[in-house]
Amino acid sequence: MEDVVMWKLGNKAKLNQVFFLVICIGALLLSRPGYPLESGWYTGGPSTQYRNNLAVYASQGASIMLPYNCYFDKAGTETYLNEAAARKMKVWVDLRLHAFGGSPPSESNWKSFINTFKGHTAVKGWYIADEPEYSGPSYSVIQQYYNWTRQADPSHPVALAHAWTVRADSAGVAQDILLDVYPQWGYGDTDYNEFCSRVRESYKWWRNAKNVTDSRGQSIWAVPLGFGYAPGTTTPQNSVRDLTDAEHKWHTHTASVLGYKGAIFWWDMNSQGMVQTNPNMKALAAKRFSEISQMASEMANGTTNSGLASVSAPTTKLIYRYGINPSTNTGVILAVNVSRYDASDNSGETLSSVTFTLPSGIQASQVEVINENRVIPVTNGVFTDRFNRFEVHAYKFGNSSTTGAPSAPTNLRVVENF
Repeated sequence: MEDVVMWKLGNKAKLNQVFFLVICIGALLLSRPGYPLESGWYTGGPSTQYRNNLAVYASQGASIMLPYNCYFDKAGTETYLNEAAARKMKVWVDLRLHAFGGSPPSESNWKSFINTFKGHTAVKGWYIADEPEYSGPSYSVIQQYYNWTRQADPSHPVALAHAWTVRADSAGVAQDILLDVYPQWGYGDTDYNEFCSRVRESYKWWRNAKNVTDSRGQSIWAVPLGFGYAPGTTTPQNSVRDLTDAEHKWHTHTASVLGYKGAIFWWDMNSQGMVQTNPNMKALAAKRFSEISQMASEMANGTTNSGLASVSAPTTKLIYRYGINPSTNTGVILAVNVSRYDASDNSGETLSSVTFTLPSGIQASQVEVINENRVIPVTNGVFTDRFNRFEVHAYKFGNSSTTGAPSAPTNLRVVENF
């Protein structure tokens, strides 16, 4: 009988320890920051010129890159990854199948390349197809190379890009979708004015695609406009003009506010055979890098149109994303005026007084409006701001409360009745 009692007591102690460990692990998982919101460029191949640019991009706040033609320059790819790692940047490694023409690599060569680089700390994942709906190859070919990629490296995601909409065929051949959305004129359009329909419809494309990838369990990345007029001219490239700063901010952050994983702009390259970016569009992308870097962890841990106690404007007029960075206890509200985005005119609507009420327990005396050189006082958890047509504001605040993910318990008591 004594042995039985001792066995029960010993196993109760073990169960207590296990239960405590489960609680601790759960608390740590709840408090762990999500992977931060990313931003960066598509660029030319991993040559010396583009490697040297990484220092500039990183200083602007960029954190992820997608250099073309990695497979064709293995030595350059290794050097590029080393430089990116030194800058604390991640890299989508380009293996676009259509770039091989009719002779894609054999299974052994494909897997050999992946095995060479899969352990590198800078690797984000493998980019295997770029708008296959236009560029090819067939989805049966993509499926084969997707399978080989996952066999060689089950740890990193596989990605492909679509233009405008997510196609049904990509459901089983990628963990991540990159969505190309460029405000492009043509098809009889003659309205080039600020916030014309081609700019405003960005929100529709981002939203519709996010709904699809959410339903399929995929992550999605925005590929916003990074080019416009031909450098040194006011001549549109591919029916694309420069955006204004206000347009570009709205175009980009109508994806950020929906919970996209990041924004990778297309593209910073000097090829004379394709469209090129220009200094103005590069400067606009740099502004977006800066904004995103200042709210990256908060947005990664955020939710869209929920989390605040209240917002006075309805979600048909203003959408927001609110998140707390559990590592720093700072919060960010990214808010976007979408009122009348689908109207037949470009007027939008000014929201002259939008009131935000922070959650109970959040103790902030003011909010900083990111990159706008202004602060707004918070009174009893409430602040108010104005939104001009299609305007975007991002509010950052410190939080002196302990509201957030729970800490591991210090005095756990387990009931003995079992």
